Amino acid sequence: MLIRTPPTWGIPDRRATPEGVCQNRRQLVRTLGLGIAGGILAPTLGAAAKKSGPRVRAVPTADLYPARRNERFMLDQALIPASVASRHNIFDEFTLDRRQVWKVASGFASRPWTIHVGGAVEKELCLDVDVLIRRMGIEERLYRFRCVEAWAMAVPWSGFPFKRFLDLARPLASARYVRMVTAARPEAMPGWYASKRVFPYYEALSLAEASNDSPFSRPGSTDTPCPTSTGRPCA
Repeated sequence: MLIRTPPTWGIPDRRATPEGVCQNRRQLVRTLGLGIAGGILAPTLGAAAKKSGPRVRAVPTADLYPARRNERFMLDQALIPASVASRHNIFDEFTLDRRQVWKVASGFASRPWTIHVGGAVEKELCLDVDVLIRRMGIEERLYRFRCVEAWAMAVPWSGFPFKRFLDLARPLASARYVRMVTAARPEAMPGWYASKRVFPYYEALSLAEASNDSPFSRPGSTDTPCPTSTGRPCA
């Protein structure tokens, strides 16, 4: 049985700042000439490749975008504009000024990139990220991402289910959790020592959570998302 204890910072959806309010506030700030806070996700790398310079076009997997949309994961609301979503970032390892993260990180070299898989697995792996992406295959889903800081964004997400990655990693029967650790490159991250946060950043999930393909259901449940999901499991 999986027991989940709500975090102390958790709040119900009804208390989250509406996206429309967030956008109107950003429009006001832009009008005043103060700039806007910058985002976590661009719509797709393929769309960015058409507008950006050679660095983005040189990504080996750029031809995979835009990915085919998975119609099981839809929204009943409009998507956040790419100009907002792509510039709202919280990466203190680059800068504490969240309005400037997208600028400070613009020169960060994300290729070549190797992912190490170790711990309670049958065999340790070192995987090139582009080889991994092609091997896994990608799809597009529409998600409403909600941050622990109480804002939310409706954006397209492109990638592959984490369960597919776990099948490749082949955890041992004794494994209970999967721990994900970010890159540790302080020489390329100007804010590494300026933040109170401790880097590299890590997150952990139980294997039941990590294997659950539906964000609308409890790990181990039989709930599946509706074809035009509003974020609730089907009745």
